[in-house]
Amino acid sequence: PIRTSRHPGLSDYISKAVSGARHWMNQGLLERFVVVIYDASHCAIERFVFDVAIPLGMNTQQQDEEVDRDFKSFFLKLNVVDAMVADLPKGCTFAVLLYTKDDAQAVSDDWTSADSTSVVSPCV
Repeated sequence: PIRTSRHPGLSDYISKAVSGARHWMNQGLLERFVVVIYDASHCAIERFVFDVAIPLGMNTQQQDEEVDRDFKSFFLKLNVVDAMVADLPKGCTFAVLLYTKDDAQAVSDDWTSADSTSVVSPCV
């Protein structure tokens, strides 16, 4: 079966994450798409990293097709991870992180720069 979010806030969050990623991917500025799972104490307990590479010299249609293939691949891999990961503890949250090249400009107020220490909190 195919699952979809029924929660408007989650659906909106995912839509904005994909839209922002697509914007930077089309410009060749996105390097990695990362999903981090945090426990209730905001310690990173799982991290899924997907490298992104759009070949140079493509026309717009080829670029869009490549971006679509990358997203499909990303979500398929994320779906398979469920079988490899232990059950998550209660109170977990997640974040989508987009690693961009230095010259990437913000797509909207929904995105802000973050340093690595504020993104992936060490669990002590």
